[in-house]
Amino acid sequence: GNVAADACLSSPNRMVGRRPIVVVGATNVDDSQSYYSNYGSCISVHAPGTGIYGPDKWRTGGSTGYVTYRGTSQASRSSRVSWPLPLRR
Repeated sequence: GNVAADACLSSPNRMVGRRPIVVVGATNVDDSQSYYSNYGSCISVHAPGTGIYGPDKWRTGGSTGYVTYRGTSQASRSSRVSWPLPLRR
């Protein structure tokens, strides 16, 4: 989450117990928690989430522009976490 709140009290962590969840917090370029990232004992892993360079998804007409993004969505992509989950049979 990007609301600087306790991750144990917000979604998606409220789903814990119903199914395995990996909750990702964002860090900044100094490798400290980003000011906007949720926090607390329910964060599974932190990953870079500030200053992530990527294609400008809002441009039209086939532009190849790039911008920097921030957020826990960026952190979840950059973490590349491989989390062991139980197999369903």
